[in-house]
Amino acid sequence: MLIRAPATSANLGPGFDCAACALELWNEVEIGEGEGVTIEGEGAGELAEDRSNLAIRAYALLADPAGKRFHFVNRIPLERGLGSSAAAIALGLTAARPDAPLEVLLEAGLELEDHADTLAAALLGGVTL
Repeated sequence: MLIRAPATSANLGPGFDCAACALELWNEVEIGEGEGVTIEGEGAGELAEDRSNLAIRAYALLADPAGKRFHFVNRIPLERGLGSSAAAIALGLTAARPDAPLEVLLEAGLELEDHADTLAAALLGGVTL
């Protein structure tokens, strides 16, 4: 299974912390049978390659990651205001329950992400309020 999540631009002018826009910059995760976490691109060698990885923690909110292999390709720069954390959470949640309603994913993700605007844009795409 291959899942993609976009970068986001939050804090849009007067929409500070209530509006966000998905951008054409994507992280992805491929999930298969097996064990382990690998990361290439942004954060390789820096992000956790175990169950403490933010995307794996998000996955674990909705499904058991045991017996799964996670391979991440990260294109969103870390700590640059482009929603890399929200994208990681969106990847994990969507991979765990790809058919879940947006409301279920958003509610679960708010345990890990304080900014619903950024997470909503990463889950849904487009512009969110």
